[in-house]
Parts: sequence; C-alpha cells; structure tokens
Amino acid sequence: MNSLDQVRKAIARHVPAALSDTVHLRDGGQCTYESADGVKCTRRTNLHIDHVVPLARGGTTCEASLRLLCGPHNPLMAEKLIGREFMQKKRTARG
Repeated sequence: MNSLDQVRKAIARHVPAALSDTVHLRDGGQCTYESADGVKCTRRTNLHIDHVVPLARGGTTCEASLRLLCGPHNPLMAEKLIGREFMQKKRTARG
C-alpha cells in the first residue's frame, strides 16, 4: 500500500468530533449492543464509535452508519460481521 492509499484509508476511518458527539447524543451515551434474546447492554464507559457496516465491506463514516459499542461488544460484533480469523490476524499485526 502506498502512502496515498494510507492517507485515504485514515481519512475514511476518521470520525470528526462533531459527528462523534452526535452519535453519543443519539445513542444516549450507552452501548447499543442487543443480544439475540433482546437483552440490551447498559454500559456507559469504554465506548467506541463502531461502523454498522464495516469499512472493509464498503461502510461509510456518516451518522446513519455509526453506533456506540462498549469495549467488549465492539470486537464481538467485528468478529460476527467480518470473521474471527480476519480479526485475529488484525490484532496480531497490531502487536
């Protein structure tokens, strides 16, 4: 990957502060994860902005495609959407 591709990738991943604030307000400052049996996560700390459709699958960085997930649920959803093996390789590559 050349440096221009790296810059484009970083720009696509960046969530401006105003957009992040909007998502936090919309989601009530709480994780939006809901289990298959309808139990909602109530965590309000260690929250991450998550792309509903991962960028790797064509997702975009706009309000409709972002949500709040807590630290444990963010990787859980990534594994569910992209695959455990892919995510493990990403984690290993990061060190």
